[in-house]
Amino acid sequence: MFALRSAARAAPRVLPRVPAVAGRMPIMATVSVALRSQRMANFSVSATSLQASETAQKLAKQLERELKFEEEASKEDQIPEPVTEFLQDSGFELVETPGMEEVKLVKKVGDEQITVMFSIADLGFNNPLLEDESFEEEEESSAENEAKDENEIEEDEADNFMDPTPIRIQAVIEKPGKAPGAVSVDLTAQDGGLAIDSFFYFNKAAEAFASTAEVSHTRANVYAGPSFETLDEELQDKAEAYLNERGIDNSLAIFVGDYANWKEQIEYVNWMKNLAGFMNS
Repeated sequence: MFALRSAARAAPRVLPRVPAVAGRMPIMATVSVALRSQRMANFSVSATSLQASETAQKLAKQLERELKFEEEASKEDQIPEPVTEFLQDSGFELVETPGMEEVKLVKKVGDEQITVMFSIADLGFNNPLLEDESFEEEEESSAENEAKDENEIEEDEADNFMDPTPIRIQAVIEKPGKAPGAVSVDLTAQDGGLAIDSFFYFNKAAEAFASTAEVSHTRANVYAGPSFETLDEELQDKAEAYLNERGIDNSLAIFVGDYANWKEQIEYVNWMKNLAGFMNS
């Protein structure tokens, strides 16, 4: 590709000189020059194509090696049992599209329509500032760890391992045919717990989903209310009870963590398969 771009940039400097030469040469000589130029151009393109093919094959082989490793490391393609149990017990219906990052859960409770949304993209989120702080904390605690016995160190490592990446959740509660608006709640699932971040109220239910650029712009300007943790404690308790009654609780947080990790692995494997297949075609 780079060679083709270079040839394209060089062409304007070469072609204008051809008519001047051709004007002083017989017709057959002109044709001969043109044919030689054609053969040189074909050779250049063929060489470039060959190089691209070789690099594609190398990339495909590397993808296949990585794919084999991932498939051997994770033999299970079926949805984990805890995920299936949650869906059976909670009444939520899973709505997801292979190849897409967003996952939805939907269910009806009485006259309410409840939609829960999250994305596996959150699993790839890395905050450099947090990583720097973590590195500094590790250095500071290294001296303390030397004084601990092996059991204490293993317990600390287990605690750190069980602290997964936080995943953002949006829960939308509508009353179709009864009220035009919707309540949208931003939450964070982490380590089997669910934290409420904020409550929104939208005059139009469609604004809660931000499915178009226009709706997204309107949604961005809606007053979000105060930070949930600054509300009166009794009000916080009542809000949590309201959500728990609708299945938006710690069991949902556990499901989100389990399913997001499973789906991300499936999508990663399929991503490598698709890339390798394209490179080999």
